Amino acid sequence: MAEPILRANELVISFPAEGKRLFAACGVSLDIDPGETVALVGESGSGKTVTSLSLLNLVPPPGRIDSGEVIFEGRNLLKLNADQMRAVRGARMAMIFQEPMTSLNPVFTVGSQVVEAILAHESVSPRDAWQRALDLLKRVKIPEAAQRLRQYPHQLSGGMQQRVMIAMALACKPVLLIADEPTTALDVTVQAEILELLEGLKRDTGMSMLIITHDLGIVAETAERIYVMYAGRIVEKCSVTEILTHPMHPYTAGLLQAVPSLEGRSGKLRPIPGTVPNLAAVPSGCPFHPRCYLADSICERVEPPLRKAASDHWSACHFAESVKWPITDSSS
Repeated sequence: MAEPILRANELVISFPAEGKRLFAACGVSLDIDPGETVALVGESGSGKTVTSLSLLNLVPPPGRIDSGEVIFEGRNLLKLNADQMRAVRGARMAMIFQEPMTSLNPVFTVGSQVVEAILAHESVSPRDAWQRALDLLKRVKIPEAAQRLRQYPHQLSGGMQQRVMIAMALACKPVLLIADEPTTALDVTVQAEILELLEGLKRDTGMSMLIITHDLGIVAETAERIYVMYAGRIVEKCSVTEILTHPMHPYTAGLLQAVPSLEGRSGKLRPIPGTVPNLAAVPSGCPFHPRCYLADSICERVEPPLRKAASDHWSACHFAESVKWPITDSSS
């Protein structure tokens, strides 16, 4: 077996509030193999984005990474200094952020921003960097690429802005691409185009990808393995095929039940009751128990560890073997 290109071990991430620390990630571990697409899934507020930022040591102050390690290409990124990290970000590991309009600088042209990403990491002439920027925009299928290079972000549609962000991320041929909700705020047709583009680029370059999303429909189309996150914890991990047919955590089953289906399932969608807990008031025991149809007294008292519930299938649930899918009225 090849060594993972990235391995995060027991990450603990916290933010200060009212004189105490609130934990956005509690012992999160994950790994990504060369050429693999992994999905990190959960509702808004579950800790997905801050976990992905920690992989690049970009947790915004006053947040901090309290403990853990991020091993990437044999080095612990959390031990590198600022200059060493700048050499990694964008060159070996790149990230596509949720909102392209807020990530692109409105006062610079698209071309100048792509060129800047290239010149920051490679010793090439501005002329060569501009030609590569043009080639990148063509590669991500932006029409009239030469004209678009000279335009400002507000002159592009949301789909084109996202394609520019992908071009910038790929400018220096990273081996790992982190895509944080890459289809947010895009219409369904453009979403499909962006996902198809990312998949094609992955095949062409051999890079690995980490997809951050709340949409299990996206996961089914793009990923090989999945980590499900809730209240700062990994609550289930396995192959995507396994999780779509046999989830072993009630939270995952609830996420699946809330996905619209064009075939094989009738009736109303069944949303998960309640919301992700506030970090200042995470329930004792299993954080999901107030929303869980399987909850028992032990769930209120004892937080379940992430354990092997089946072959290569891990779940943080006291009753993993009792999870029913699809969820029926008799289950709830």
